[in-house]
Amino acid sequence: MAEQPSKATSATLKLEFAAECVRRGAVVSQPVGGNACYDLLVDTGASISKVQVKSASKAARGDHFLVNTTRKVPQMKRGSKGGSSRSVPYAEGTLDCIVTQVEGVWYFFANPHTLPSSAKIYPHADVDSRKGNQGREKWESVCLPNDFRGPAALPENG
Repeated sequence: MAEQPSKATSATLKLEFAAECVRRGAVVSQPVGGNACYDLLVDTGASISKVQVKSASKAARGDHFLVNTTRKVPQMKRGSKGGSSRSVPYAEGTLDCIVTQVEGVWYFFANPHTLPSSAKIYPHADVDSRKGNQGREKWESVCLPNDFRGPAALPENG
């Protein structure tokens, strides 16, 4: 079984992703309350992307990491097994991509409604050799440049 990330780790990862988006020129917003299916809105001026930031866990066996690509919803039926919530896939249109970071590299999973319940990431494999690695540093998933070299000179306030 994979080691589960803590809430603090998840919150830190969300802040790191938001900071990187801002560094690349986006405005990042966070919904208030717990009803949104996404963690962040990434606004590039040309588009707004709904992003869910997920922590990846090292698999117990093998050279890969796992990222959960579902969301938790409350169990509403009396006597239902499995605790107070269940995992369900994201509905089409509710989310633009899932993002995670493994070994300092960002991975993007577009079309979350089409993903299996967990995705594998092989950080030491070629980008095209494993499905999860196709989203490695694919910043265009949130309409930001992949080849970002640093912020442009900021305009002076006046």
